[in-house]
Amino acid sequence: MTLIGPGIRATLASFTAGVGDTPTAPRRRAGSASSVDPPSFERKHAMPSTRHSMHLPTPYDGAEHRRRLTVRGATELSAQLLSQAEPPVGQIVEDGLARLRQAIALYREGKTLDDVTAVRLAFDLQIIRIRDEAWLTLETDPATAAALTAMLVDLARHVDDPFLAPVGSLLAVSAWLNGEVGLARRAVATALAVAPSYSMAHLVGHALNHHLPAPRLSAQLPTIEEIDAAMGTPHAGWLRPLQWLLAVYLESHG
Repeated sequence: MTLIGPGIRATLASFTAGVGDTPTAPRRRAGSASSVDPPSFERKHAMPSTRHSMHLPTPYDGAEHRRRLTVRGATELSAQLLSQAEPPVGQIVEDGLARLRQAIALYREGKTLDDVTAVRLAFDLQIIRIRDEAWLTLETDPATAAALTAMLVDLARHVDDPFLAPVGSLLAVSAWLNGEVGLARRAVATALAVAPSYSMAHLVGHALNHHLPAPRLSAQLPTIEEIDAAMGTPHAGWLRPLQWLLAVYLESHG
C-alpha cells in the first residue's frame, strides 16, 4: 500500500473530518467507454495572462517508446538500489529533490526535460517526501505552479502507466486549485485506474466528492519544515514503494 506523508495526512484528516468515509476506486459500468478506454488526462491551467490547455496522450500514443524508456530507466535504477545492502536513502531523496527543483526552473524558462531525466523524475515522485514537496509547490505562485504542471504532463508522456499515480494525483490537485473540478476528477480516476490503493488519489477524490473548497485546504497545509519534522530521518522504508513497483514492473516486462 502506498502511504501519504504524515504531515499531509494530519492536515487532510483534519480537513475532511466529519464528511464521510474515504471513497474507494470508482466503479465502472460494464460496457461503458471508461471501462475499456486507456487512462488519459486533460489539463487546463490558469496562467498569469492567458489560459493554457494541456492534453496528456493516451497510453496508445507512443506506448512502445514509453515502455522502452521506462524499462531502461527501471532496470538501471533497480540495479543501482540492489548494488548496496543499505542504499543511501537520504542522498537518494536529496538527489530527487534537486532534480525536481531544477526541472521546475527549466520549465519556468520555457524549456523541457530530456527523456532520461523525465523518466527518473517519475520514479522520484514515487517517494513520498519528493511527491509532497511537489504538492506544496503547486500552492506557490502561479508561474511556478504552471511550470510544475507542464512538467507533470511531460512526465506522463515519457513513463509507462504503472508509474502514473503520483503524476495523476498531483495534476488533480493542480486542476482543483484552478477550479477545474471535472478535470481534477478525471485525473483522480486515472491515478486510481493504475494504482487502486493510492492514498493521495483517494484523499483528493474524497475532498472533491464532498465539494470541499481547495483554498480551505491550502490554508491548512503544513510547511516543508513541518513535513520533515513529521517524517523524521530518512530510512529504508521511504524507498519501499518505489522498490516494490520497480520489481513488479520489471518482472512483467522481463
